[in-house]
Amino acid sequence: MKASPLLSSGLFLSLFWASVNCFVAGGLISIVMMNKYELAIEYIEKGQFPSAINILRDILNRDKESVDVLHALGLALASSGDLNEAKKVFQKILMIDDSVAEVHYNLGRIEELSDRNSDALVQYSAALSINPSFYEALISKGMILNSLCNYSEALVLHKNAIALNPLASDGWANAGISYAGLGRYEEALVQFEAALKIDPLHPFLYGQYLFAKMKICHWEGYQGDKERIASQTLMRSEVSEPFPILAISNDLELNLMSAKIWSDTKFPRRDDLGNFDQKGLSKKIKIGYFSPDFREHPIAGLTAELYELHDRNEFEVIAFSWGAKKSDPVHQKVRRTFDIFLDIDNLSDYEVAKISREMGVNIAIDLAGYTQNSRTGIFAFRAAPVQISYLGYLGTMGADYIDYLIADRVLVNSCDEKYYSEKIIYLPSYQVNNRHRTISDRVFTKADLGIKNEDFVFCCFNNNFKFSPDMFTSWLSILNAVEKSMLLLYADSEAAKNNLRKFSRDFGISEERIIFAGRLPPSEYLARYRVADLFLDTFPYNAGTTASDALWAGLPVLTLKGNTFSSRMAASLLTTLNLTELIVDSLEDYEKTAIRLAKNFKEMAHLRKKLAIQKHDSLLFNTPQFVANLERSYRIINARHQNNLRPENILI
Repeated sequence: MKASPLLSSGLFLSLFWASVNCFVAGGLISIVMMNKYELAIEYIEKGQFPSAINILRDILNRDKESVDVLHALGLALASSGDLNEAKKVFQKILMIDDSVAEVHYNLGRIEELSDRNSDALVQYSAALSINPSFYEALISKGMILNSLCNYSEALVLHKNAIALNPLASDGWANAGISYAGLGRYEEALVQFEAALKIDPLHPFLYGQYLFAKMKICHWEGYQGDKERIASQTLMRSEVSEPFPILAISNDLELNLMSAKIWSDTKFPRRDDLGNFDQKGLSKKIKIGYFSPDFREHPIAGLTAELYELHDRNEFEVIAFSWGAKKSDPVHQKVRRTFDIFLDIDNLSDYEVAKISREMGVNIAIDLAGYTQNSRTGIFAFRAAPVQISYLGYLGTMGADYIDYLIADRVLVNSCDEKYYSEKIIYLPSYQVNNRHRTISDRVFTKADLGIKNEDFVFCCFNNNFKFSPDMFTSWLSILNAVEKSMLLLYADSEAAKNNLRKFSRDFGISEERIIFAGRLPPSEYLARYRVADLFLDTFPYNAGTTASDALWAGLPVLTLKGNTFSSRMAASLLTTLNLTELIVDSLEDYEKTAIRLAKNFKEMAHLRKKLAIQKHDSLLFNTPQFVANLERSYRIINARHQNNLRPENILI
């Protein structure tokens, strides 16, 4: 969970009152000045910051080094939103006396709100070195470390905070996020439950709580959890981040509302950089791709060939990368496909947006959206005149500074455009693919996985959070109807395996019919698909990359099509492949189709043969044609901007 970008003046003020007696009085030398000082404090308490600032500046004209007055001025400036001036004031205090933890904390808070997390960490650490029991500093430093994925160090801080104040929800909530980041979801749930017991309305926490349950297929109370999140979101409550809602909801309005709440609260539009300068047309359109996933990751797996195939006569291709491990071979390979590759880990969102503008980037592509390690704040500052969401987040961003969303006519119907804050770029086929993904020569057999040769193998290698009790019940019903069949799954953890086994036993299906496959290198993972007979998709969050992987390996995919972007992903792929017979519109038809196919060898053989032909003939794996279509859309939207035309839906 990232710290909120909204300044909490109440937090600053409470620290001020706690610290007044810690300062050495620098010279409140007269009763008149004392009365003025007290009046300024009164104004601060009432939120009348300009009046307080004027009085405090007047006092400082007589006594420039009164620490009490400087501190009050810094608080008033920060609370009024003038963070730059507030920072100067707090820095001046530290030059006079650097031993007060509260001043370091307040300066750290300003650095954090100014999106300078590394500088904020320095100040929070200084505050804690002076006062190791400083609760707010423990929480604030821990939250930044969580956002930087340094979960182990963050967990220590949050445990210390809980010990200091077990009746506050912040420590428990953020400890839960640390545990979840470490993959220790059962322990995360204990922390989340404790936080929610203290504060049931802790911002966005209930979604974190449900998502942790979904990661380990812990479905007790699942229906009630879904209904609570849906009802509170539609009432505009801060109950969940948008991403978990994609996995529980087939409701377009709910997806839009959750995205708008999140963007408005966490990433509001920032106008600090002003309007774009009207420069002359450059010879090439500069495209900036922004992602934490230029590494061994599904996004890089799909997009690697895209960057390479861009026409360098017309386009300059720039990467803005963060979070990727430099030793990752995929990262090293992807780096070489860009004209310019920038590592922006140590830069603030403001600084990145400023650099992008200075480089003259025409179109900025956000490949992360609201997924893990995303940096939406860069786009809130407007990194480019035209900004696009693509591939990473499967839905609307709900933010007025994201101009376009790339989709196709299967993913977004024209009548559903009102549920997207972006204008839609309709490509013939949505998903880019890498034709150079290699499939290992290793031959997997059913016996390797403990499966009899005569058994029909259903499989799903989607992440466990995409599973649901309804879908898993359908899978078990299918197994029950197909006597000689097995279900091959991927599981994130032993906890997920144990919960799925128990669910199966309770349903009456032997747990021996559920086989869990572990992680493999990418080429071997693709080869393993050849053991399976039919991929069973999840709903309402479909397979995206995993469906593409299965199809690339020659495995048919059965999907249930819904209303939302994320519930139509596999339908988009299958439509492009002309395999619409594998798309159904109801859970009942989903089960009937799976059962029929498992019992009909000839029909399955026909599907596999058709897939093999379409794999080579369709647009889905024709990456050069995809890039040509995408570049055409880039030319159109760039020309519209150059001609001062507002974004509109684009059909390629």
